[in-house]
Amino acid sequence: MRWMRTLGLIMAVSLGVALTGCGAAGPEEDESAAGSADGQFPVTIKTAFGDVTVPERPQRVVALGWGDAETALSLGVQPVGAADWLPVGGDGVPPWLPADKRYATPPKMLGTMEVDMEAVAALRPDLILDTRASGDEERHNLLNRLGVPVVSIPPRGARAT
Repeated sequence: MRWMRTLGLIMAVSLGVALTGCGAAGPEEDESAAGSADGQFPVTIKTAFGDVTVPERPQRVVALGWGDAETALSLGVQPVGAADWLPVGGDGVPPWLPADKRYATPPKMLGTMEVDMEAVAALRPDLILDTRASGDEERHNLLNRLGVPVVSIPPRGARAT
């Protein structure tokens, strides 16, 4: 299970760059996310399904992967939609998340394993996080058809077959 924590940390760092624009990876760092020299947008994130460029700071984030809502909230981003993978509390975040890192406004809950794509589209997201998900390419392709950046599993993540 240690590899899952490491994977989560790598994805959190990548998402941190994408969501907050705090900085770009240096030459000695993991380059799974790289933005301009001053850390501003656009930022490009490497995923198992290819590079994803987030052109500007996202305003309407949908968090679909396990832990993606928690990651977004920890980085100060309030998702407009979320999935509850385990279900750990019905809202996609665990009960141990500090009060100041919880939803200001609860997001639209979009299911657990089977996500309603029409409901996702209706939220008009400008970024979809699906980083700790099944790795199913068909799911990724469906999300990609919405025409917004989809940050999926990392380059060496396990893909569903």
